[in-house]
Amino acid sequence: CRFARQFKGRAGLVVPKVYPRLCTPKVLTMEFIHGCKGTDLEQIDKAGIDRKKISALGAQLLLEQFFVHGFYHADPHPGNVFVLPGDRICYVDFGQIGRCSLDERECFARLLAAVVRRQEKTAARLLLKLSEFREEPNQESVERDLAAYIDRFFYRPIQDLRVSTSVQELYLLCQRHQLGLKPHIYLILKAMGVSDDMGRQLDPEFNILEHLQPFVRKAVLRSFNPAVRVRRVQEISEEMLELLRGFPQRQRVFWRQLLEGRLVINQQLIGLEHSQRLFNHACNRLCLALVQVGLLPASAVIIHARIGPRLWDIPVIGLAGLTLSCILFTIMVFDMMHTR
Repeated sequence: CRFARQFKGRAGLVVPKVYPRLCTPKVLTMEFIHGCKGTDLEQIDKAGIDRKKISALGAQLLLEQFFVHGFYHADPHPGNVFVLPGDRICYVDFGQIGRCSLDERECFARLLAAVVRRQEKTAARLLLKLSEFREEPNQESVERDLAAYIDRFFYRPIQDLRVSTSVQELYLLCQRHQLGLKPHIYLILKAMGVSDDMGRQLDPEFNILEHLQPFVRKAVLRSFNPAVRVRRVQEISEEMLELLRGFPQRQRVFWRQLLEGRLVINQQLIGLEHSQRLFNHACNRLCLALVQVGLLPASAVIIHARIGPRLWDIPVIGLAGLTLSCILFTIMVFDMMHTR
């Protein structure tokens, strides 16, 4: 698999061998791994494994997967990470894999750097770039919330910072502004939180942020590399040329559709939903009033004419009409009071 090829020869990492001849579309047959669960401290100590080395190795492997290769195990919880003798780590269950482009990795690194430097304007711009949304959010509001988010963590000792808590609060911040983090960005944040929690169980002094710093620095510096800048200019130039090449054809299609009467213009009025709800509510209330106005005199006529079967010497049909009219009147009164 790609993961095995990607980390071939990587010291400290074991990838289970796959047996293609024994695999089917529904069954993946892999090498049996003899190891300890990532949080089974008793078994890890019995095997003579250095917990401090394992916690550091786990963080290095995860960050290397994301920042270097852009292809990473997105679900590294303790059941999917085995610790082997010789201070080695083995990943299993590759059902959830994340992929991230180079530009997105650099953008993510710059976002982390902006948070550390307390640059909320830059952080807000990069967060929007890594998010999906239907309507353009208020960037100033996002900046204010990000500044408050940064302040909550900035003055804490690094050992008190929990990545999982930070990720959860960032997710809630995005929800408030109707932002959706791109799936692969959310997955790596979640994976970092899980890795941080597991590393702290292995080594109380562990903190993934200390291992994150050099990867972020390299990614940010790489974005300023002249060769990278030249490559990006070339990509933008190619996109512009492609756009210019297709412009005459699109113009011909536009004018042909216009002259033939086949040009369709979709128009959508935004902001009328509230007015439409009020109009529908008023129509419903009017219908209730009309039904009540019709029921009241009709019931009175039936009672006066003594038509149909009687209950307590009162025509049942007329009594039912009066009762229904009173119920409708009560509903209308409560509805009017509630609306006010």
